[in-house]
Amino acid sequence: MNLYGYFYGGDNVIRLDKDYQYALIAGSKLKYLWILSRTTNIPDDITESYLATARSIGYKTEELIWVYHGE
Repeated sequence: MNLYGYFYGGDNVIRLDKDYQYALIAGSKLKYLWILSRTTNIPDDITESYLATARSIGYKTEELIWVYHGE
């Protein structure tokens, strides 16, 4: 089983910051995309930069589902 539970397939690290705090992970097709963080909040500049990278690959970032972890 991989990191995401019951989803199987090739996951690719597309971007990773120098301190390993944030990662942009893509599935083998343009259907799956994750922005992972070691904290509950991602700075806006990181979010926008990672989304720009995802869009340049062909992901429809407006369809992403965002998880909020409270205040």
